[in-house]
Amino acid sequence: MLNKSHSCYGCSLFDGRSSCKWFTPYKLIPQDILLKGCKFYDQKVKNIKPTKLVRYIIKVFEGEFI
Repeated sequence: MLNKSHSCYGCSLFDGRSSCKWFTPYKLIPQDILLKGCKFYDQKVKNIKPTKLVRYIIKVFEGEFI
């Protein structure tokens, strides 16, 4: 489930510190982009079989877990 609102923190291209693996060599991500994500966003988890509680949490947080 890809969401309209996301950040780099949920992306498989994010190195976990402050760089993006989409660029070669890695580039630092500006703070405003880090918080909102970009068009190259690649979701880490592709398939989730959610329980009722997980569906509720995804709905409340619009798919973004921090």
